[in-house]
Amino acid sequence: MRNYLARRLLQAIPVLLGISLLLFLIMHALPGGPMAMYLNNPNITPEQIARMKHAYGLDRPLYVQYVSWLSDLVQGNLGKSFADGRPVLDRILERFLATLELMGASYFVAMVLAIPLGVLASLRQYSLADILTTVLAYLGISMPTFWFGIVLIMVFSSWLHWFPSGGRITQGGGGPLDVLNHLVLPTTVLALYSVATWSRYVRSSMLEVLRSDYVRTARAKGLSERIVIYKHALRNALVPVVTVLALDAGYLFSGALITETIFAWPGMGRLFWDSVLKRDYPLLMGILMIASILVVALNLLADLIYVLLDPRIQYN
Repeated sequence: MRNYLARRLLQAIPVLLGISLLLFLIMHALPGGPMAMYLNNPNITPEQIARMKHAYGLDRPLYVQYVSWLSDLVQGNLGKSFADGRPVLDRILERFLATLELMGASYFVAMVLAIPLGVLASLRQYSLADILTTVLAYLGISMPTFWFGIVLIMVFSSWLHWFPSGGRITQGGGGPLDVLNHLVLPTTVLALYSVATWSRYVRSSMLEVLRSDYVRTARAKGLSERIVIYKHALRNALVPVVTVLALDAGYLFSGALITETIFAWPGMGRLFWDSVLKRDYPLLMGILMIASILVVALNLLADLIYVLLDPRIQYN
C-alpha cells in the first residue's frame, strides 16, 4: 500500500504541472491578458501600464514568468492580488473554511439521501418508490440551480421566515446553531443535483450486483435479507459509486460558485466570481490550482476507499 501511495503521489506531480501550465497559458491568452482590467481605464496612461507590467514581472518572456510563478507556488507563495495587493493565499484561506463547510454539508446530505433512495429503488424495481425516485432524479438534474435557490429564498425566507436569505452568520455574531440555520438553504440547493445523480448510480450498481452469483449463494445459505443487502450487495455496489463521488468534487465547487453568489455565502466560489469580474489573474490561478489539487486528492482517497469496500482489490 505504501508503494502504491508513493507511486500515485509521484504520478500526481506531472498531472498538476500540466494543469498549471494549461491554466497559465489560458490566462495569458485571454483578451488583454493579465492587464486587461487596466487597459480599459482611460485614467491610466500607457507609461503607468508599462510600470505595472514591470512591477508584476509581466514584461518578461512567458516561459520565464511561468517558471517564476511555479517556483513561488512550490514555496507556498501564490503571488499578490491585482485588486488589493494582498497575498493570494491569505485571501483564499479567509474563504476556504466557509466553502469547506458548505461542500462538506452538501456531501453529507447528498450521501445520506442518495444511497437509501438508490437502494430502495433497486429493491423495488418498477414500483411506485422506483418511479418517484426516478422523477426526483430527473427534476434534480434538470432544475437550474439559480432558479431553485431563488424559489427557496422566496418561500422559506420571504414568506415563511424560517431561514435567513443569505450570509454565513447573523450580523453581530452567533453560535453553531446560527451557522447551521444559514447552511440549510444553500446546502439544499447544492446537494439536490448530487442526490439526483448519485441515487441513479446506486440504483444501477445495486441492480447489477443483486443479479450476481455470490448474492444468490448468500441467499441460498439462509442469510437474512438485511445481511445479504447491506453486507454483501451494497458494499460491492458502492465501489463504482465512490468514483462518481470523488469526481463530483469539481461539480460541487463549480456549483458553489452560483450557490454562494445567490445566498451571499462568503466562500471561494463567490471569491472566484469576484476575481473573474475584476480580471484578478493571480487570484484566479490560485483558486483554480487549489481546486485542482482537491480533485486529485479526492481521487486518491477514492482509490483507498476501494480497498475498504472490496478486500479483493489489492494495490501492489
